[in-house]
This record gives sequence, C-alpha cells and structure tokens, in this order.
Amino acid sequence: MQEPARLPKALGLKVERVARRLGKPRRVVLREAIEEYAARHDADAVTTAMNRAVAEIDTRADPALAEATRTLLERSDW
Repeated sequence: MQEPARLPKALGLKVERVARRLGKPRRVVLREAIEEYAARHDADAVTTAMNRAVAEIDTRADPALAEATRTLLERSDW
C-alpha cells in the first residue's frame, strides 16, 4: 500500500494554525483549500460567476448624475 503524500513541514504548520483558528480538522481545511483552488482555476466556472455578477449590476445612469453631466456639458465651450 502506498504511503499518503506528506506536506512540507512549513506548509503543514500553516495548515495546523489555520485549522486551529477555524476550529476545523486539518483534513477539512485541506479539502476546502483544494476545492477553492480548483474552483478559482476552472475557467468556465469563473466566467459563469462573472457573468452572473455582471447581470446583477444596474447599469442605468443615476438621474441626478446624468442631469449634472448634461448641465456641465451645456456650459462647456467645445
């Protein structure tokens, strides 16, 4: 049977500190870290998330800002 992979000592200590601070088992912290890493590097998932965020943004001009801009442009010499 193959022995499980080991983390370098410095990285293992970081994982231990995070696990203690979060009150989670080390294996849970490692699993969540791997899931987060994989999600951030999944180009399709990133594109989907960005498209969802952009769809929620109100791109209509603020009426007061639009009026102020119009007034400023009318007063400017072109």
